[in-house]
Amino acid sequence: MTRSRFSLSIVAAGVATLGITFCSAAPCFASDRKGEGCEGWFPDFSCTSKGFYAGFSRPMTMPYLFEHPFVTTDLQAVGIWQELPERSVFDGGHADIAALQIRIALTDRLGLIAVRDGFVWFKPDLGLVSHNTGFADMSFGLKYALIDRPDAGFILSPTLRFEPDFGDHKLFQGQGDGIVIPGVSLGWSPSDGVHVLSAVGAQLPIDGRRNSSYIHYNLHVDYAITPKLSPFVEVSGIRYTSDGDGSTNVHLQGGARLTLSEVQTALNAGRFEGNDFANLGSEGVRGDNVITGAIGFRFQATPDLSIGIAYEKPITSRRGLLKQRVSIMASYDF
Repeated sequence: MTRSRFSLSIVAAGVATLGITFCSAAPCFASDRKGEGCEGWFPDFSCTSKGFYAGFSRPMTMPYLFEHPFVTTDLQAVGIWQELPERSVFDGGHADIAALQIRIALTDRLGLIAVRDGFVWFKPDLGLVSHNTGFADMSFGLKYALIDRPDAGFILSPTLRFEPDFGDHKLFQGQGDGIVIPGVSLGWSPSDGVHVLSAVGAQLPIDGRRNSSYIHYNLHVDYAITPKLSPFVEVSGIRYTSDGDGSTNVHLQGGARLTLSEVQTALNAGRFEGNDFANLGSEGVRGDNVITGAIGFRFQATPDLSIGIAYEKPITSRRGLLKQRVSIMASYDF
């Protein structure tokens, strides 16, 4: 067993233990929330289950990785402005991302999720590196509500996603032969108005030379000050458990290319990775930790439409490609 899989197993075992402990006083594996066409075990596209518990709001940091535990049918538009650190190989600049996430409840417990996609505008300040636009990587997979107890305000759902080699290489997307992303997430309401979402998962590349491996973990806490408005705080982290060989290409002005390792050495930029934006396969990042903090709010404009905004920045010395980030999301439930 590799070190990354071993570490993930320990964290997942902790989350599972929490779920089993919660279940000791109640039967957890029978959902008490049904919707029309949602009662079976097999996919039914007529399912109209309203998966979100009342009062919970969606998470906003690490939008490609921090998956909420609820089985829903919805569309979520995502807009991100991300500033790059000055002390990096790109000498500052920013990346802008526009994406559309799709979730489909196949049954009351089983959901299809396609949460990574979109178009990227990459504009580094370093004049040597070219500005590029193109498509981000895609990921898709399944979510299963293993424990679903709206009466007790508790839900736990494992997820499994796959990220193929799809995106534009000039944007540091589509590296390697694809990445498997297992995870588990939970939701809990410990008291009236207080809602907790948490997730843990891993990026496990098929080609460990072209991509790094890491564990991600996330925590969201919100408080509904009115039925429509919920401010929140979030903490998200990444721990790199293995690194790549640094062979990712950096595209320069005029069409020339250098490997990431060559550019890092030439500019004395030090090691860094791409956080949740890109898996660069950088050398020397094993053991690095990047933790970010965020504040924001969600506004329930209508029963089916919510809008959120969040501001995020690193709280560790390691920052990767993130100096600060503003995220805006609009979610529509069907």
